Amino acid sequence: MANHNGCGRDPDIIQEGDTVVFDVNNKLKVQFIQVKSGSTVRFGRGNCQTTDLVGHRFGTLFGLGEDGASLRPVAHEPSEEWDEQLEDADRDGSNHIHDQEAGNQHMSREEIEGMKASGAEGATIVDALVTNSKNFDKMSGFAQKKYKKKKVDKYVLIGCARKPSAAVLAEAYYSRYSNTIGYLRPDTLALALTMANVGPYQNVLVLEASSGLVTGAVAEKLGGFGEVCAAHHGRNSPSISITTQFNFSDTIQKTIHTQPLSDLLLEVDGMAHRAKYFTDKKRGEDEDTAVAAPPAKPRFTSCIITAAHYSLKSSLFAVLPLLAPSATFVVVSQVLQPLVDCMNLLRVKNYAVGTTIHEAWTRDIQVLPLRTHPFMNMNHGGGYILTGTVTKRGRWVDLNQYTSSHNEDAV
Repeated sequence: MANHNGCGRDPDIIQEGDTVVFDVNNKLKVQFIQVKSGSTVRFGRGNCQTTDLVGHRFGTLFGLGEDGASLRPVAHEPSEEWDEQLEDADRDGSNHIHDQEAGNQHMSREEIEGMKASGAEGATIVDALVTNSKNFDKMSGFAQKKYKKKKVDKYVLIGCARKPSAAVLAEAYYSRYSNTIGYLRPDTLALALTMANVGPYQNVLVLEASSGLVTGAVAEKLGGFGEVCAAHHGRNSPSISITTQFNFSDTIQKTIHTQPLSDLLLEVDGMAHRAKYFTDKKRGEDEDTAVAAPPAKPRFTSCIITAAHYSLKSSLFAVLPLLAPSATFVVVSQVLQPLVDCMNLLRVKNYAVGTTIHEAWTRDIQVLPLRTHPFMNMNHGGGYILTGTVTKRGRWVDLNQYTSSHNEDAV
């Protein structure tokens, strides 16, 4: 974990102690590395020292050095062969890649493997493949560019040292380790942050099961101004290790803290009565109903809940007394029905206004000259988001909702 005080340091320059998201060939392989003496990163067939990254800017592209065991910056643009506008004449003819047919490539697999074993650069192998392709000259201009790009992606190793922002970490974890972050898709995280109105000088309550991704994303948005509390059920705090990968300065790191949800609920009755969960019953309430008095000065201005392995209804109604009137809340779930139950109850009890359920939806689009179109394949598992605004009545919620089983509607 980098622990920088922010004095005299360019945050865009990689320094020893930083965490770097190192992806190879545009996220074909993603590694989370800490830059320090003695640590290595797997690149190609060898291990390279992570200290080779020190002094370079985040976003720099790297290739293998001549010794095959070091990283060197390269000026490689994967799209440079695609950026040229194609003339109409170049687009005539078939775009079929003829080398897919047997016998159209003079080089054998053994010869290609021999070049790789001898340490030949990827560009050299691609040139050899183009030269020995029997039908390359017969291809249209479009097909030639497509053929070259396919071989470059296969034989040219390009690594990118990405800065670990919320967007980069969310994409990296979702593409390779989605179970670690509770299958929280990057666009769903972005929508949750927007709907929760997260920004500087906000006090945000987070109840998550995403290893700290949501907490870190909120802290990044706060920028050192405000507070983010990672609440949790039980006395033992779950891991929020991803927050250590953001390279936060000391100022931002101090805005993050964890606290058991039970302790936060005890504060509802005031610091002098921490032994009580509930106050006296309100006049007119049933004898078996315990109602918590909301704190005189509400602590949190917004709330994000992504802890799907707990009861979403119990978690949501437990945190309502901790939120200020007009505070926004966001509940994320991969399943629709628990959110529908929460929304109906919020409306019936008048605990919130503007309650809405959103379905996260996204689709990647290829943007290239004369070839801009949506990708055929897409991910549909973005989940659902319940949003709303807490009313004054919502802060007098029945806390028996919290004492019910935490797993009644877990998914």
